[in-house]
Amino acid sequence: MKTPVLRTLSILLLMLYSFPLLAAESDALEVETQSNGVIDGLLETLEQRQEKLIELKEQANRMSGEADPYQVSGEISADELTELIDGLSNEIAEIESQVHAVATGVNEEDYQVDDVPVDLKAEIEQLFKPMVAMLKSATEDSRQIEGLRNDLSEINRQQEMATAALDSIKKIPAGQANEALVSQLGEYQSRWQERLDVANDRAKATEQQLQTKLDSRETPGLAAGKSFGRFVKERFISLLLGVGMFLLVYGVFKGLGYLTNKILTTVRKNKPVTVPMRAGSMVYKFVSVFAALVAMLAVFNIRTDWLLLGIGAMLLLGVIWTLVKMLPEMTEQVSLLLNLGAVQEHERVMFMGVPWEVSKLSFYTVLENPLLRGGDLALPVRELIGLYSRPIANEEAWFPTKEGDWVLMDDKIAQVMLQTPETVQLKKLGGAIITIPAPSFVEEPPVNLSHGFRVELEFGLDYQHQGESTTSILNAMRQTLELELPKMLPENSMQNLEVEFFAANESSLTYEIEVDLDGSAASEYEEVQRIISRILVDAANANGWKIPFQQMVIHQPEAA
Repeated sequence: MKTPVLRTLSILLLMLYSFPLLAAESDALEVETQSNGVIDGLLETLEQRQEKLIELKEQANRMSGEADPYQVSGEISADELTELIDGLSNEIAEIESQVHAVATGVNEEDYQVDDVPVDLKAEIEQLFKPMVAMLKSATEDSRQIEGLRNDLSEINRQQEMATAALDSIKKIPAGQANEALVSQLGEYQSRWQERLDVANDRAKATEQQLQTKLDSRETPGLAAGKSFGRFVKERFISLLLGVGMFLLVYGVFKGLGYLTNKILTTVRKNKPVTVPMRAGSMVYKFVSVFAALVAMLAVFNIRTDWLLLGIGAMLLLGVIWTLVKMLPEMTEQVSLLLNLGAVQEHERVMFMGVPWEVSKLSFYTVLENPLLRGGDLALPVRELIGLYSRPIANEEAWFPTKEGDWVLMDDKIAQVMLQTPETVQLKKLGGAIITIPAPSFVEEPPVNLSHGFRVELEFGLDYQHQGESTTSILNAMRQTLELELPKMLPENSMQNLEVEFFAANESSLTYEIEVDLDGSAASEYEEVQRIISRILVDAANANGWKIPFQQMVIHQPEAA
């Protein structure tokens, strides 16, 4: 049982513990004087409590029957008196402990060896008690109103039962009942009428209390605003200092880690990161977060803000519990972080159907593809579980095309306008847009014309030119194409030209024309075929060469 005097003495005692750490030598005499005064006050209070304890024990003896077992003096019961004695005894023991602590500067309990086992449940309850008290205080009005409504509902039920009972009694004919029954019914009626009156009075009182509570209750928005304002006023400084300390400690660890990484990179001259270094980095990151959380809790503890301390402790316990529960599942992730798993840093991996380079292997792994717009992905390392990487081959392409390339699809050409990790957009001649999923585009890519291509075309003449088909006519075709074709194509785009006698078919003497072009002529792919045909037909007309029917065959190009 703690009295206002005891609470005042506890505050004074706390002040006495704090002042010697902060006061200078010039204040030593004043502190000693205050200590003497506190001891005098404690001893005086102790003497008063001991006298009161003796008086209570004598009264308890009289009530227990030693003086007179049937005589109980006063209005207090034996149980209540026993409770008072126990509380006063505890208070006397506490005051004696305070006198000893003030006089010696040492707490007696700290000297004794603590063999009492720790009650974890009680400690946790004590830690979260301020939080529960705050929530209870915030919902006090609502709980009281709900309690009054429940009471009123129960009283109304009693009123209905009493009214029903009285109505049933009134329905019994008084003339047909004997004297004993009339007397019994009168007794029943008096009893239920009394119950109804009591219920009516309780109903009025409860309704009045409920209405008073409802009238005095604030709107939910205003109450929430006041609660928030009160929380900010009471906890803001502690919260600000705690969060600031967390950021400061974490920032210091982060800065030291960054500086250490820079030094190691400079000293090692871009050598591969070893497994011990990765393990140390991983442990260092856990330690940095843990140290920052402990520093924040230390601030709350110094400021004796038990509410925020409880919330912070709950957060820390939640993090630890989550890590413990996830430990079996994190085995493969840890192997990946140590660069010992199936996916390793600076290797090539297929993810979402697209090739990527594992640029950085960490808790948030970075994948890069230089040919994709938005080709930098940061994803949790757990997303790599089940994947496999391999060393990157020299000059290995990261995507079938790049933006601006011309491709051949279904005998039609189109230009790559956009390629991202999800989709590829192609623009056909005339403006039509085709959108293809990136994985499908990688799996079955179209022919890329922008790196060079070949146009093959067969041209036939009549058998009447058989005598000069492999000599003058062949040379004339080659010279004509070498002269006219470059005029109709982008400058310096023609890389090679071959005109050869191919075969003597049933209806014609067939020649094969092969033209190799670079990527600058990719947009003219369809026009190149028409240009070659026109030049050869013009040459046949100029030289009198006869062209038979069904002699012209166009072959599909092959990427160079």
